[in-house]
Amino acid sequence: MQFMLGLSAAISVRVSNELGAGNPRVAKLSVVVVNITTVLISLFLCVVVLVFRVAIGSGWQAVVAYVNLVTYYVIGLPIGCVLGFKTSLGVAGIWWGMIAGVILQTITLIVLTLRTNWTSEVENAAHRLKASANESQEMATEGV
Repeated sequence: MQFMLGLSAAISVRVSNELGAGNPRVAKLSVVVVNITTVLISLFLCVVVLVFRVAIGSGWQAVVAYVNLVTYYVIGLPIGCVLGFKTSLGVAGIWWGMIAGVILQTITLIVLTLRTNWTSEVENAAHRLKASANESQEMATEGV
């Protein structure tokens, strides 16, 4: 997502510069090039996800959301506010608080990953995948 955001910002600057320089054809070409590039990158990433089945059926979304909520928003941001507004650190204190939250989040996720029983996770994912396939098959049968 960050890569696409970078492309968006770059093309915005490029088109603005070309329009300001009075080059409408170059501005249009720039938009076409970035759109083609974006589609190609998206298709490549889609193929990678489909071929390698990245995170399909993992079921960890809620756990990661809670870890993010607690470590960053409940711990990191309040630390940043205290360091930024109650000490002489100012903006640097806010950044240190946010960095502390991200570091704590990373450590928590690493610990969760290392303590995971991956054999059990494979079995759970296979069960969810089978249940999802059965549900899709039932929906297809009902639709006929």
